[in-house]
Amino acid sequence: MLFISASSLLLVVRGTLAATFVGQEARYSVLALKGIGSTFWIQRVNRDVLNQEVGRILLWRYLVQEHGFLSLEDEIKKMSRDPFLVFGVKLRITAYEGSDERTTLKTSTTGRLNATWCR
Repeated sequence: MLFISASSLLLVVRGTLAATFVGQEARYSVLALKGIGSTFWIQRVNRDVLNQEVGRILLWRYLVQEHGFLSLEDEIKKMSRDPFLVFGVKLRITAYEGSDERTTLKTSTTGRLNATWCR
């Protein structure tokens, strides 16, 4: 037998939301709720988006082959909306070794996630 009570469900959901907003900054609570909601929405990734991403990577490869890594600096200005990608390209331009880049990027993402979720 299954017992479902609307008032109990409402109490649990509201209590959880209240505890979340009390325990964390409101902006992080809202971002977390948006993230939970986005798992149920249709993602906007389709063949065209993937083709654009592959085309951008091929363009970067061509630029590096023809003009060197410094030619990617102009591309950074076009992609300033993605700070992680900009940081990675800047590391590549400054001639870090591949293993150092991987470690730095991994550390920066881990630190950013810990700073976001451990407040």
